[in-house]
Amino acid sequence: MISTMLKHQFDRPPPPQILHAWQDWLTAHGIDPFAVPIDSVIERRVGERQIAYEAFVCGSNGDLVRDGDQFAREVRCVQLDAAPAPFPADG
Repeated sequence: MISTMLKHQFDRPPPPQILHAWQDWLTAHGIDPFAVPIDSVIERRVGERQIAYEAFVCGSNGDLVRDGDQFAREVRCVQLDAAPAPFPADG
């Protein structure tokens, strides 16, 4: 089963099987899954052939940048050659 949703956000870490499916999905679209916070918003922009997502900000030395008591985030967008695949099923 696959999802037809255009936006997704977890409110807590998913079970390992679902987490691995999402990591595979992100990797298949050229996104480093370890740069994407669990609770970030991921958006499939089918018509534009893009994926927009929140990612951790890293400094020039590769360390995560802090923003107060949390790690800084930025919105990134990946341009694809074709429409992004549907999201993995949530269970």
